[in-house]
Amino acid sequence: AIFCQENGFFVFSKKWFNSRMKFKIAILGAGNVAWHLAPALEDAGHEITEVYGRDIEKAIGITERVYSAEPKDDLDFSESRAQIFILAVKDSA
Repeated sequence: AIFCQENGFFVFSKKWFNSRMKFKIAILGAGNVAWHLAPALEDAGHEITEVYGRDIEKAIGITERVYSAEPKDDLDFSESRAQIFILAVKDSA
């Protein structure tokens, strides 16, 4: 699921990415999907701002694969610069 921040609220986005658009993105989840998605999004020209993981070591491992992301183990994104929040968690979460 992809959520965008609009006027201080998070809204579900069905918009397709335009190849010319560059976004600041936070990824919530530090599993296999996030491991592959973070560098792929960065290679496409987007900026990964934060990676959240319940296990901070997994979040750190992902942030070490990208340029300037911050690992997080708390869900306070009130100071985030991200425009898009990607939930990359298990279906059972």
